[in-house]
Amino acid sequence: MVAACQSLCYFIVVVLSSVMAYLMVSPSTIDPCIITLLSPLESTGDHKDGLLDGANLLFHNYNRTVGVFPSPLRAEAFEEDEEGGFYSGLGDGRIVYIKNNGGTPPSFSMETIIRTGYSSIHCGKAEYEYMCGRPLGLHIHPTRKTLFIADTLGLLELDLKTKTLNVVLKDYHGSPIIFANSIAISQEGIIYFTDSSTKYPRSRVLLDFLEGCPNGRLFSYDPETKKLTLLLGSLYFPNGIQFTSNEDALIFAETTQSRIMKYYLKGPKQGVLEAIVKNIHGFPDNIKYSAKSQLYWVGLSPRTLEIFLRLPIWMRIQLSKIDIESILKYSPTQGGMAIAIDENGNVLKTLYSPKGNLCYLSEIVEMDGFLLVGSWRNDFIALVDIRGTQTA
Repeated sequence: MVAACQSLCYFIVVVLSSVMAYLMVSPSTIDPCIITLLSPLESTGDHKDGLLDGANLLFHNYNRTVGVFPSPLRAEAFEEDEEGGFYSGLGDGRIVYIKNNGGTPPSFSMETIIRTGYSSIHCGKAEYEYMCGRPLGLHIHPTRKTLFIADTLGLLELDLKTKTLNVVLKDYHGSPIIFANSIAISQEGIIYFTDSSTKYPRSRVLLDFLEGCPNGRLFSYDPETKKLTLLLGSLYFPNGIQFTSNEDALIFAETTQSRIMKYYLKGPKQGVLEAIVKNIHGFPDNIKYSAKSQLYWVGLSPRTLEIFLRLPIWMRIQLSKIDIESILKYSPTQGGMAIAIDENGNVLKTLYSPKGNLCYLSEIVEMDGFLLVGSWRNDFIALVDIRGTQTA
């Protein structure tokens, strides 16, 4: 018995030693930067603890095979049309229309419009996004009346009448646009969009987090002259983007730094980039402006990966060689959170999901007494009742 235990222990030691030796000598794709993440500041503004936990979950397990991860839904962003319905992009590459059927609370139905890439039984899996597409940000052009889409396949344009889809941009001076993420379009028709990483596609987003380097860019594009302009480079995972009320500046998230930035397009501070919200409790994703409340809603994901980001560089290099996605998949769910800010960065609303019923929030659309909440990860769209609160 003792001999058997000794043999087993020896075997375990040999296996672990072999694994460690492999990790030490095998190449890594990341070239990490020093990461400075400050502890989150105390939340300010009007707190609504538990409001998110009572969300109504729409399209739960929509078109999903039980037990298969991830869900094909993962509706990350929304673009409202004149009928009060919403366009959105799903995790398997589809552009869908979510019809608002009215009522209180409102009910919705969903129909597929088109796919941004090819159809395959593998669509919905991150490693096939280069083929199937993954629509992220969407915005209807004010004069062309077409839907512009930030996708893993580039910047796309969908004619909503003919259902014709065109690839508008795929690269900038030979540098591929592999992670177009969020879009804002001015009243003049100029398109502004974030390119979250020049090095890693969305399917390998966790490597960008581990590397912690400023690999992102901010572009403007004029669809009439077809002029593409690089406004900013060396950004830390630039994400959700919106205009200020008079369009003198852009507000966008730098996700991996847990902060909201403001970039001035005109006026005395033209060309200035400044942080207006720092040390947020989560990683900010999309930003959506509500003309009714004059609030910018920011969806947050929990800082689950922070424990890895704070590790020494050599340890992050070793972590990049294993399946980090599996670690995230099986990591404990933390409470969800959203904030609402004004265009100067003052946090005016804070919503929590202490039970973790609603987590990994991306875009939040304020409707009449409700919030429509998307997610880059969840298998549902959440409808949150905010009637009776000061937000409504």
